[in-house]
Amino acid sequence: MVCFAWLLCGCPGTSQTQARLDMEHPDEPAPDFALAADLAADTVGDTAGDTATTQRPLDPFETLFAAHFVPHDSAAKVATLQPSAVGIHCVAAALAIQRARGGAAFDPAFVTSLELALTLTADRLVATAPSFTGGWGEGEARDWFSDGTTNPATTADGYNTGYATWCLSEAAVATDDPARSTTYRNLAASRLAAYRTTGFAGPTDATQHCSDCGYFWYTPHKNDKGRYVKNINVLMGLASLVFDAHGHDAATELAGQQSVRSHSREIGADGDKNLNYLSTLDPQYDPAQQTLNTHNYIEAYAMLRAGELRHSATYVCRALRQYRAWSNKLATGAQETQVAYASCHFARRDAAAFTRCKAWVASGHGLTNLGGVGLLADYWPEDTRTAAAMCP
Repeated sequence: MVCFAWLLCGCPGTSQTQARLDMEHPDEPAPDFALAADLAADTVGDTAGDTATTQRPLDPFETLFAAHFVPHDSAAKVATLQPSAVGIHCVAAALAIQRARGGAAFDPAFVTSLELALTLTADRLVATAPSFTGGWGEGEARDWFSDGTTNPATTADGYNTGYATWCLSEAAVATDDPARSTTYRNLAASRLAAYRTTGFAGPTDATQHCSDCGYFWYTPHKNDKGRYVKNINVLMGLASLVFDAHGHDAATELAGQQSVRSHSREIGADGDKNLNYLSTLDPQYDPAQQTLNTHNYIEAYAMLRAGELRHSATYVCRALRQYRAWSNKLATGAQETQVAYASCHFARRDAAAFTRCKAWVASGHGLTNLGGVGLLADYWPEDTRTAAAMCP
């Protein structure tokens, strides 16, 4: 079984640290450590190649995924993709493999194709890692904020690095090759640490939303120091918490906690306090601009998954409210693809979201994308959730 070390055993100083945070953040409770055993019982093992002892029928979300996800079967195809797209495909394959080993009755041929896709995508990230500094990026020189500073092509960014490290953390669990598992895990660890060195600000390093908040900058390059972009921050926070969940690492966990806590404060209890692209802390923030920005879909589902990992009903419910606040305010048909991706992520928690997800697929769209990831990711299964986490 997965050893969510921080859940099962706690961490040094956990009780003292949480006592302080309870005072500073009364609206953000500690993870529910009592649920750890139930969580472990519903997840797949850390040991590469774990096999299930019994099979169960696919649930509706897995059934939809199996019918519409097409695993990549060509190294040439994978080589044409940005690291973010490689990472997204990898996460979907890894989660499906873990579900199969946990008993989900996917067709054996489909599982075999997923295993090939996992190897192709994770290996691609390993191969391309030396091309970037501190993570993964787009591979071209860019002036991201039109401020006259151009970053070199080797610059990593939080979008590509977030998905790449999420992939490698899950691939290290899903692969049946012990050597690859070690390679993936070690690379994720080194790149998360490298990004934090110059691309993350802790509570005392910069202006923050609270006294124990942190923030991942858009890139770890000096040109982008102090640029508060909401979706990048919470995506990197999620990637950090996924890594930590599969093997405790104190520094990675702390940065993940601090960044997600910052996003929680940013969006507020109703999830709609700031639906802008930029954080209110960013020097270019303008409340009149991009008030229903496309990137809310990333923020909402990243917050959801982070909340699940931390067993925080507060985070989970704020994420659901952000998804609803953003998507329900859009004009009909606006940002259709992004709404669909988010809907598939919230499908296990919101019947209307599942209906939206299915309608999008039925209209001719596949699930070889973030929608596929959304249908399978579930770090806090329903039978282990507290009543508050149902977000009544």
